[in-house]
Amino acid sequence: MTAVRTPHLHGEGSVPASGTVFDEFADWVLSNRFATATQIHVQVADHRPVDLASGHSLGAEPCRIDDLIPTYCMSKPLLPIMVGHLLDSGMSLDDTVDAAAAALGMDVKPRTTIGEVLVHRAGLAHPRAAVWRMYPESQRHVLLATVAPVPTNAYSEIAGGLLIEALIEERFGVPAAEWLTTKVLEPLGVESSFVVDPAGVAAVRHRVRPSVGGLPARPLPLLSELLPGQLAEIRPAFSALAEARGVGRILAGMFSVQSGHTVAGLPSPASVAEMALDSGRYDDEVLGRPTRFVGGFLTDLNDHIGPTPLHLSSFGVLGGMNNALGVVDPSRELVAVLVTNGVIVDDASMFETRRRFVEASCRWADDLCGGSTC
Repeated sequence: MTAVRTPHLHGEGSVPASGTVFDEFADWVLSNRFATATQIHVQVADHRPVDLASGHSLGAEPCRIDDLIPTYCMSKPLLPIMVGHLLDSGMSLDDTVDAAAAALGMDVKPRTTIGEVLVHRAGLAHPRAAVWRMYPESQRHVLLATVAPVPTNAYSEIAGGLLIEALIEERFGVPAAEWLTTKVLEPLGVESSFVVDPAGVAAVRHRVRPSVGGLPARPLPLLSELLPGQLAEIRPAFSALAEARGVGRILAGMFSVQSGHTVAGLPSPASVAEMALDSGRYDDEVLGRPTRFVGGFLTDLNDHIGPTPLHLSSFGVLGGMNNALGVVDPSRELVAVLVTNGVIVDDASMFETRRRFVEASCRWADDLCGGSTC
């Protein structure tokens, strides 16, 4: 198959992508049919960003920079942001989530703390996202009542996020998705490029493009993702409608705060520093590989990508159902985000895609900065 790319440059001064390592990478993804559409956002220090959209989303419709793709676990950077704001409001990482769990009808270990939920040390492996989606909203309380925490550390696809949402709503008196949109996403300028509130879907519905399954043999658009009921499923704990630029700006903002800067919409540097809890490296039954979280973000990224030049201080987030990822390498001042519409179930193909993208991003950063800090 010959890949057909349609690059679109970000109107705020994006680097022309033709002939770059990212142009080559997009060609590789599309020609191997690991996706039919890709978005790339790469920012190195204060250099002009790379924003590239390639391929086709639906039939012959070109993928655009501002297409919104269901990204599922890519909503996870919102959880440490919410926790940071809870700390700014006077709460503590040692405060328990027991009351929030009881209100949700969820079983947790006694005196489970916010900090344990933040770094996935609370054993909240269940319910899994696939099971959650099978239950109608009216029956999800039944599902939550049937699951129990596991005795080990475990990545939480749903339950941990539900608890943090509940704490936000109790603390600020506003639904979590609405609060995030007005207090976090709007100040960051990403409210239309990272959508987690169903109330905001109508305004962006024309830009939503579904994932594609059946790859690489028979591409099958998952049109059910466009149904009103499915679009209403987005929420901070579960999924976002996102473009690569939106993910990138959130990660860049958190990196800036970690570096001691104040960023509108994000928690204070003091609270972000306080959140730097370490789960330690463990074998995760949900992700199926060694895993480590620091401050709510995935670290030791090569366990989930393959061998790459990323510095050990790097952190990020990985998409679950679709092949997406966002990484921050502080040593290079690099933020790199890949969003594709491809549903990849083969680990080898997923790792190869992630590894090639990260290698291309590190090479780009090193070339810009001459192999030293920008």
